[in-house]
Formats: sequence, C-alpha cells, structure tokens
Amino acid sequence: MSQDSTVAQLTGHTLTSLWVQGLRRDTGPESDWRPILFARLTVRYWSLMTGAKTREAEQGLGLGTNCYFFIGRCEPEFGDEAVVFTPIPPTDGQATPFDTGGLWHGHIETDPPLKLTDLPAFVCNYSWASDGYHEDMSRWLQQAFPSVDCYTSGQVPSVSIVPEIQLKMGQSTRHWTWEARMLVAAITSTTVLPLAAILTAAQYDLFSTWVRRQRQYDAETRKGVLDLVRRIRVDPGDRAAGAFLNEILGQDA
Repeated sequence: MSQDSTVAQLTGHTLTSLWVQGLRRDTGPESDWRPILFARLTVRYWSLMTGAKTREAEQGLGLGTNCYFFIGRCEPEFGDEAVVFTPIPPTDGQATPFDTGGLWHGHIETDPPLKLTDLPAFVCNYSWASDGYHEDMSRWLQQAFPSVDCYTSGQVPSVSIVPEIQLKMGQSTRHWTWEARMLVAAITSTTVLPLAAILTAAQYDLFSTWVRRQRQYDAETRKGVLDLVRRIRVDPGDRAAGAFLNEILGQDA
C-alpha cells in the first residue's frame, strides 16, 4: 500500500474510530522505543511493563491493567513516533473524555475539587463502552469546535462534556482529549487493527534492522511485522510524527 493510500484510509474513517498511541522522546539507556513499537504492531501488549505512575493510577481507580490510546488525535508530547489503530467490533474497552491517569495524579482540575476516594466513581460515571461513545463524542466535537482540526491541533474547546471540568486557556489537553483503554488481558489482534505507523525513514531503518536481529521471534513473525510496517508506514519527513499525524486527522470531514 502506498503512503497516499494509507493516508486516504485514515481520512476515510470517522475521527472517533481512530485510536492513537505515541511515544515520548526519551534517550535513557533503558528506553529503547523499538520493542514498544514491535509490541504495538504485533498486539503483544502483555510483553510491555506498566510504568509506576500508570500502575498507581490503575490501582487507585480500580481499572485493572490496561493499554491506553488517544482517540482521534496524538498528543504532541507523545508524538516522536505514532501508530493509529481502529477497534474491531465488538471490542470490550472503555472511553473517557479526559486522561484518567492525569486525573488521579492531580493534573486535572475539577470544580468542586474531588478527593482521591471520589475519583473511581467519577471515572466510572464518565466512561462509555468502546462501542457506545461515538455519538456523544461526535456531538461534543460539533458543539465545542468550529472544525475538527481544532480538536486535533489541541485548541481549547468552548464546551466541556464533563461539567466538573471547567476548561480555560493554559490547561493541558489531558483535560479534554478522549482516552480509550482496554484490559491488556483482553486485547488481541482481533480487537484492534493497525492502520498507520508514522515513522521517518531513519526510524524505519532502525526498526527494521532491530526486528531482523530478534531471534526470539520466528522468521514468520519477523517477516509479518516487517511487511506490515512497510505497508502502513507514513513518512512525516522533517516533521514531528504527532503534529504531522494531527494534520492528517484534522482533514476528517
């Protein structure tokens, strides 16, 4: 599939049906991004470790161990590389119109302020089934933004779908970017489908070389992921992957 075909496939989906995972740029010695990308493309989320802050939030909110996605946009802070998926119905996940981890760790302001003990019920109250949020999210997008590219580019919405979260300039986008989550134990290649991988030519070369050297995976698995990333890769050129992807997603009619 050509790059133009992959982009056309993205813009052919409704924005609410596109789930995005990005990576934060990190040059630490234990932060190799290639195993993470491999796990995402092969839907091996069970092979990835949960970070301490995520684990704390999951335990505090009673969510279980999940993998997380942005819905319809990529937060540029996590946009060094990006993968776009679409859920395959019926998909047993949840959607929330804010970042649950950000809520638990006090990065989201609420009015009135909530105690930690209030947060599990608050998240439950504003969680939709993964096959039931589309209409409400679409209606909110129409009410809150003059055009969909305002959502993808990170402009502050004019309307909050959560009355307790008052929106104002200068807040992080975690206050209103929709989150999808799915239990790691439930997610398989039959629940999400990779549609696009936003990688530069240099990143693609590094990833391909890494995959070929991973002898813990059989030749068929290695060939499968190499064929997949070759087919769905979109090159952002000299642009950051997250910002580049958001411009594509903002073309949604």
